[in-house]
Amino acid sequence: MQRARDEIAQIRDGATGSVSLAVSASFALTVLPAAFKDFHRRLPAVEVQFSEAVLPWMLARLRDGYLDFAVAHVVPGTLDPQFEALELFPVQLVVGMRNRHPLRGARSLLDLYDAEWILPGDDHRGRDSVAPLFTPLGLPPPARIIQGQSVTVALALVGNMDLIGLFVEPLLKLTFKRHGIRRVEVEEHLPMLNVCVVRRRGQPTTPAAQHFIECIQRASLAAAAP
Repeated sequence: MQRARDEIAQIRDGATGSVSLAVSASFALTVLPAAFKDFHRRLPAVEVQFSEAVLPWMLARLRDGYLDFAVAHVVPGTLDPQFEALELFPVQLVVGMRNRHPLRGARSLLDLYDAEWILPGDDHRGRDSVAPLFTPLGLPPPARIIQGQSVTVALALVGNMDLIGLFVEPLLKLTFKRHGIRRVEVEEHLPMLNVCVVRRRGQPTTPAAQHFIECIQRASLAAAAP
């Protein structure tokens, strides 16, 4: 009902209503500020609700109608058909561990496979929820996984414990040094992820949400420009 009221209000005057979206941590630290500045300048009266989350949480909230859209890292070809994705730009996955981790000299994922990992996942699906991160490498998920919905928590734990994490490359420059984390240069080619605007297929997009998506597209293009 709230979505219907928003659509009526936005059609009526084109400048009010609300938008609820979730974004990844790296997107929040890089592209989002420029996108929101653009959006807020054009539609200052629209109420915006932000959440920072990982993909499993986003999909659950899109499914129940809580979010208008999300900006997430998606493994190509793995998104459930009930969702649709608008690709923005690619990002590389990197392996991270604390600077003094006992396995810091490893150069292959096989050398790290028996270690304990912390990865974004869905508790209800267990290890299957992180399988798309390892399937392109021909590997099942590691046996020892701590699952979480917060990149901030993952960074803090990896920086202080003998855990291994997978992070997107923008976080390497933004946060690794501060948390005492190093990149592990493994010989395997880690999968690229697509940063995408994700929506529930068939769900109408309100005028304000569509305008925000267009601001995100412009900011993404500007960020990718040489």
